Amino acid sequence: MVEGKGDWRASVFNRRMLICVFTGFASGMPLYVLFQLVPAWLRDGGVSLVEIGLFALVGIPYTWKFAWAPLMDRWVPPFLGRRRGWMLIFQVALLLSIAGLGAFVPARDTAVIAWIAFAVAFFSASQDVALDAYRREILPDEELGLGNSIHVQAYRISSLVPGSLSLILADHLPWNSVFWITGGFMLVGVVMTLLVAEPDTEYPQAAGLREAVVAPFREYLQRRGWQGVLLVLGFMFLYKIGDNMATALATPFYLDLGFSMTEIGAVAKHAALWPAIIGGLLGGGLMIRLGINRALWLFGVVQVVSILGFAVLAQVGHSLWLLATVISFEYLGVGMGTAAFTAFIARETSRVYAAAQFALFTALAALPRTFANASTGIIVEQVGWVQFFLLCAVLAIPGMLMLFWVAPWRERPAAVARASTGPRTVILHGGMHKTGSSAIQDYLYQHLDDPAIEYFSAGRANSSLTLLEAFHTRLGRLPGYRGKNLSEQQLVGKQQQALTQFRRRLRETTKPTVILSAESFSLLNHQECASLAAELSEYFTEIRLVLYIRPLHSRVESAFQEKLKQRFIPLDHKIVVNFKRRIDIYDEIFGRDNVIIRAYDRALFPGGSVINDFLEVAGVTAKAPVTARSNVGMSLPAVQLLYTYRTYFPRAEPGDRELVDRLTTLPGESFRLHPTLLRKIVVERDAASYEWLQERANISLHEETHREGLQVASEQELLNVTISTLEWLEEQTGGLVVASAKPGPGEIAIAMKTWSTTLRDSGVS
Repeated sequence: MVEGKGDWRASVFNRRMLICVFTGFASGMPLYVLFQLVPAWLRDGGVSLVEIGLFALVGIPYTWKFAWAPLMDRWVPPFLGRRRGWMLIFQVALLLSIAGLGAFVPARDTAVIAWIAFAVAFFSASQDVALDAYRREILPDEELGLGNSIHVQAYRISSLVPGSLSLILADHLPWNSVFWITGGFMLVGVVMTLLVAEPDTEYPQAAGLREAVVAPFREYLQRRGWQGVLLVLGFMFLYKIGDNMATALATPFYLDLGFSMTEIGAVAKHAALWPAIIGGLLGGGLMIRLGINRALWLFGVVQVVSILGFAVLAQVGHSLWLLATVISFEYLGVGMGTAAFTAFIARETSRVYAAAQFALFTALAALPRTFANASTGIIVEQVGWVQFFLLCAVLAIPGMLMLFWVAPWRERPAAVARASTGPRTVILHGGMHKTGSSAIQDYLYQHLDDPAIEYFSAGRANSSLTLLEAFHTRLGRLPGYRGKNLSEQQLVGKQQQALTQFRRRLRETTKPTVILSAESFSLLNHQECASLAAELSEYFTEIRLVLYIRPLHSRVESAFQEKLKQRFIPLDHKIVVNFKRRIDIYDEIFGRDNVIIRAYDRALFPGGSVINDFLEVAGVTAKAPVTARSNVGMSLPAVQLLYTYRTYFPRAEPGDRELVDRLTTLPGESFRLHPTLLRKIVVERDAASYEWLQERANISLHEETHREGLQVASEQELLNVTISTLEWLEEQTGGLVVASAKPGPGEIAIAMKTWSTTLRDSGVS
């Protein structure tokens, strides 16, 4: 199956390619300001060559941008969204900082100019991070080659502003005006940012600074495994090392062959620039047809052959037509190879962590150039030019050989790959109400390290949104889509995009067993579950489903608390806990023997931890002691306060979420319902469902007769808030209630309402 096959016209002539033109221009312009315009200005202002040479150090942020890129994945500016918000911030900063350079006198303010130039480099590198991530998110995999090629060529062409136009203007205008005009070209990027749409992709889980930095690298390691990571990193280092070495000493090579400076300027420079641009665009266009994998093979061969052209030139000696031919062919290969290589790097990144991963990979890919520049002169002096270029061609071969593993010529369909790698199992963990699902997901996402088992993740621990967007047939009804007013065609497009990403992530799994956990699994109906099973069957020979069920009484008590957090419900409100219909669907689709139902009972779990129990079921040996979240819910005093509040203010309002978070910290006896009340709440059908479930799963879902905690039998008991609870509330609210005054339920509710409003206004969470 040829990768990237499809309607090539739609892939070439679309708005996304136009956006890539503007991202390339906005990305390249600041760099050429620093390395073409600023040195000319400094020299014209009387700054010494030694000091101008030291200005190369201001480019350090371009190398180290991966260090702060994870922060741009994690934190979202308060306007325009995660990608466009950062793009706009740094584009405005670039416009002002570039324009501000002209306010200083080079000979007098050299140190200040150096710091401003460093700021320009930081803003530019940060803009690159945001632009690279944005481009990765808007381009489908089959368009990565052409899109990135267009970006790179626009990047190169942007040099005409600071490297040509600005220098011409400097002969007619003061430098202050030149820098304002040059900085004004950043408006191209600003306008583009304001006009384009924010990509609609998943955001990383909310986390602190350490987790924000670690998560992108952990995600890639989990997705690829150590072997895959080492192969990809080795390929990134080796694929262009021969090509980089061959061109590292190009100008000294031409001079050694007897070419004059005029000949080098007239022939060599023009024969390099335009073939590189043409090669990049040609390579990007061909990738629409060939796909990234085959392009890496073919363009890699072109690179190797073009290196041999230098060996021929070294043997022949001074020949202008041969010089032009060899250089044109070499840089045609450079353009094509760079297009495929950049597309490969983009494809390796996760859309969720595109900023961090793209920045890291591009930094790693630049390492061979550093090593090449450091070693080539020594090698040439030892072996001569002909042998040197032959050596460069040989050094290009290991990178080509690694394509067998990282980008095989014929990417096999999933079913063929599955058959050739042996039996594979996917374990679906269907998160059920209050059964430690988040704890299981967080542990697997952060700590799973097993040679035979990997955790499926699309950038976050919980794959709920991934499954819903890919398989839910009523996408417009989901909370995240209700207010967007998307047309049916747009919703279909969103779902197709989500399904494509889901399939891509499945293709990337390599280990015999894969675990996929999603709390939204229970929201899929029969048809949607069947569609999910059909997709998984393309990659796995066995599908197992693991569910945890709480005992009936604690399930009802937990559901009562969850409903109370959202609205008022009477104490005897009927709560539906019928599992039979859903389990019947799972049995039919996945097979009864493959649906594993476990009782959520900490007394039965190894070490009292549901995490350890799940790891045991999945065949994973826990690597460290794990403590599961207790999921005991709020204490009785907390429920009493919340019930009193909801009695007078029935609907949840902004600030109530923070209020509930505070209530969960209130200590006290466990909240329990009296058996007589439970009999009123649980409908007869649900009780029968539990009896059926116990027999079906061969587990006990009955709790012991003696249950810890005061058993509530009436509404009055919930409204009877104790003095100690009021004292806690008085402390939390700063005296909104006075415990010694024995306030009534209405006064308590008003105090709670005021507290909720205060929490909302203060932004406390």
